[in-house]
Amino acid sequence: MRRALSLLGARGAVAVALVVVVLALVGIGRLVGGSAPAGVVGSGDRTATPTVDPSDIDDGEVGTTPTPPGNDTAVLSAAGAFTTAWLRRDLSATAWHTGIARLATDQLAESLQGVDPKGVPVRRITGSAALALRTEGFAQVTVPVDTGVVRLNLVETDGHWLVAAVDWERT
Repeated sequence: MRRALSLLGARGAVAVALVVVVLALVGIGRLVGGSAPAGVVGSGDRTATPTVDPSDIDDGEVGTTPTPPGNDTAVLSAAGAFTTAWLRRDLSATAWHTGIARLATDQLAESLQGVDPKGVPVRRITGSAALALRTEGFAQVTVPVDTGVVRLNLVETDGHWLVAAVDWERT
């Protein structure tokens, strides 16, 4: 054995030792772990088990029901008021911020602190605001403007709709 190891050299001896260690670990793993459970990749089970009845027409989430729309007029009114205030480019930064802060969440109002209204990339509204998405406490409204579309995310807080996010999409 010693002669065989000397023929392999130091690298060969290390390689043989590593192979022996790996084989020992695999053997111990099989003894302790047993076979792979059914459905685990590599267990030999190649059949798929459906989790949904294919004849079931409704494939939506179980237990969820759509929330009936609330007062959409209040949502659209809040979105319109915010957009009008947001477009007041003729105001000072302080006066502009005061006008939109009361219509926005605290987080949005804070993020717009110090913004120069002359940097707002929109000059005028060109169409009617429309609900894009509506749930019980969240709404997304799109407003067509001269340079694209303004998308507002609104949340209901204490019975009032406040703008939580403003996104502008150039068209």
